[in-house]
Amino acid sequence: MKTRFLSALVALTLAGAGLAKFSVVGAEEEQTPQTTIKIFLPKNPVAAAYLLRRYSNAELVRIERSEPVYRAMLDRQGIDAVYRQEALRELAKLHETDVVKELLAAVTRVDQGADDGAGALRDLAQTLAGFRGQQLAPYRADLQKLATDAKRPVARQIGYTGLILADNTIDEAWTLAGDSPSRQSDLLESLAALPNVAMRESSYRQVQELIATSNESTVRSAAIRAAVAIPNHDAETFELLANLIQTDKERDAAIAGMLRLPRSNWIKAQVGVTALALLDAAQKTPADQRTSEGFRSLVQLGNDLAALLPAEEAKRVRDVLDNLGVRMISLRAVPHQMQYDRAKIYVEAGKPVEIVFENTDIMPHNIVITEPGAMAEVGIAAERMQTEPDAVARHFIPESPKVLHAMRQLQPYETDRLYFTAPKKPGDYSYICTFPGHWRRMFGVMHVVADLDAVPAEELNPEPVQFEVRRFVRSWTMADLAPHLSEAEHGRSFENGQKLFAAISCATCHRMRGQGGQIGPELTEVFRKKNYTRETLLREILEPSHKIDDQFKTQIIVTKDGTQVAGVIVQQDNEAVYLIRNPLEDCEPIRIVKADIDEQAPAKVSIMPEGLLNTMTQAEIFDLLAYVESGGNASYSAFRE
Repeated sequence: MKTRFLSALVALTLAGAGLAKFSVVGAEEEQTPQTTIKIFLPKNPVAAAYLLRRYSNAELVRIERSEPVYRAMLDRQGIDAVYRQEALRELAKLHETDVVKELLAAVTRVDQGADDGAGALRDLAQTLAGFRGQQLAPYRADLQKLATDAKRPVARQIGYTGLILADNTIDEAWTLAGDSPSRQSDLLESLAALPNVAMRESSYRQVQELIATSNESTVRSAAIRAAVAIPNHDAETFELLANLIQTDKERDAAIAGMLRLPRSNWIKAQVGVTALALLDAAQKTPADQRTSEGFRSLVQLGNDLAALLPAEEAKRVRDVLDNLGVRMISLRAVPHQMQYDRAKIYVEAGKPVEIVFENTDIMPHNIVITEPGAMAEVGIAAERMQTEPDAVARHFIPESPKVLHAMRQLQPYETDRLYFTAPKKPGDYSYICTFPGHWRRMFGVMHVVADLDAVPAEELNPEPVQFEVRRFVRSWTMADLAPHLSEAEHGRSFENGQKLFAAISCATCHRMRGQGGQIGPELTEVFRKKNYTRETLLREILEPSHKIDDQFKTQIIVTKDGTQVAGVIVQQDNEAVYLIRNPLEDCEPIRIVKADIDEQAPAKVSIMPEGLLNTMTQAEIFDLLAYVESGGNASYSAFRE
């Protein structure tokens, strides 16, 4: 028994060490310390670049630094943002320029290259979105040239994004786009990358007009995607998309857009007629086209609409769609919470299923479906894989007969599909994320039932969790922020700090002024009670496993019958301990009788996720620090000019 227990404990301890080494963007980085790779690079930059292409991402970041290496780190897709930032800083020093100029040079270089380059450009676009307008303003002319003359669409979109940020208004960008369909499409596609929600919202009427009036399909489709990315107009956008589906205009784009709108804002008066339009389109689709992504999305939307119809109508819609396609289920990762947006899904025994998973978080996630009752066993086996050299390549999916179906690890903002036939035996099957440490909080239940029509509509297609997807800014470290901590002492925004505290779900686990959870330390007087410094607080947020309060450590318990349980103990008495596996789940604690416990010890992994600050600018981080430091007191000195 002790051997099994120690194996589980060692696995979780290794997870704590490994999480700090695994990149949220560059999943190829290896988990063990590596020596520097020394190679000879020719002076010719083209020849040097050619030679460096032979090395993987994990090898590239270990190569002895030089200008060609820094350029390669910018020009390649999937490199961790930490290394991109390093490359920008060092190239700026070498060339006596600044990081914005080096970033734009990299965008131009990749845009003009012979390779596809779209993935690398998307990574560079995330970096550009983290710059302030005043940093970009001196390069306005370069950004405008990029927006109009770049070879690849993503590069032109980067130009428009930077131009809007530099101008602090979207008006000049609209003028630049004019009546050109290609420029209009590029501008529209760039809107979703704008970190400023108000700026996106200011363009809604122009976007709406293009959907209605443009004669170009590419412009209308881009406008649909832009409209869905603009908040506070969801009901209006739903009605607009419903009309497009009913009139069979830009149907695929309209369906994809409608699936991204919060269901609470769907207009019920349009649901029935839209569902009938989808049924008509589905029945007219030739059999050899029913495996396309567009058709699968049509089936998914039809089932979602059916959930809002009366029972008989809903059954008719589902029966037709079931005969034409497969049951489709959408899942998303809730940012910063290590949680799926649906804690339970339903499938029919023996029928085909397709799960569409969108990773809207800044950490890697996947979906692994296990046999009933095997969640902990598979989760701990995945964590144990960190000692294996090919764990990343295998996506932390353990070789176990209790793993029924599995999806690869998705990097931030990736989407993938998992297609399988549901088990023939009804029951409750778990689905989990097997990235080290995630399974204890990121799980759900797949209910396999004999007849989906017997499941209540609100259970079959519940309202998904609503959240705003914050864009990646930077993988912050203590070295980045500690030298500037004095900026958190004055001129901070209480309102912004309070908003950020809620946005990254701090209140789910921490109490402040009598409100919030009790899974983590109380924060109202954290500085006085724990003798914190501002640097201590920052380190606890950036490196949550660096030092874990004994009261809030995850406990690993093995009972005498071999059951393994991991979670936070929220209560105990003389007879039993009460444990919560997922602090974000609204459920009763698990009661474990003390006499039944064979072994118990704390894990070395904090349940607080890493990367919480990676979607914030430096100014936002200091607003949050000031808010926590103040204990939620708006009169605190840091909020004064």
